[in-house]
Order: sequence, then structure tokens, then C-alpha cells
Amino acid sequence: MKPDVFDKIGPGYGDNLMAHYDYMRRHDIYAAYAVLPPAGARNPEFYQKKEMPVPTLKVVEERDDGVVISGMKMLATGRCNMPMSCGSETCSPSPMAAKLKP
Repeated sequence: MKPDVFDKIGPGYGDNLMAHYDYMRRHDIYAAYAVLPPAGARNPEFYQKKEMPVPTLKVVEERDDGVVISGMKMLATGRCNMPMSCGSETCSPSPMAAKLKP
């Protein structure tokens, strides 16, 4: 990683990023983040054939005070799946999941 890249935003940003990463690593916190075009927007030819604007997010104007964007993106998140054995009242990790535990 190059945390110093974030110091271009402001002093200490890189250090804050590394502290956050270290906290997550020490506390075994899982995080995932992805932003992508929605499935229907991945085929611009469809919209062009129908003479419709392509809905993918894009910058439409640059100004002194920022940018104007138009379109859409989809946020994807992650999750961790663990096989579970469920009895009549309780659930616990399956024997296979227990073998995976460090």
C-alpha cells in the first residue's frame, strides 16, 4: 500500500488509513467494497439502438467548485458464508466449519 498518496488530500490521511487497516486486521474485521455498473447498463449498444442515454455514471460537467455527475452505479457488498448445523432450537457451525477455525 502507499498511504502517502492519501496525504495529498490532507496531512495525516495516510496515517489514519493505516491505523484503520491495522485496527481491522487486529480485530479480524471483514470488509468488502465494490462499485460497478448495474447489469442492464453494461451493454451500451442496447441504449444506443433505442436512442436512449447510456445510464452508466459519468462526469457531465467540470466546474471550479467540483464536478457534476449523471447516471448510476451499483454498490456490491460481501459476506462470509459458514455452513451451519441447526437443531430444533439452536444453530452452531458445522463440523467442517469448526475444522477451518484457526
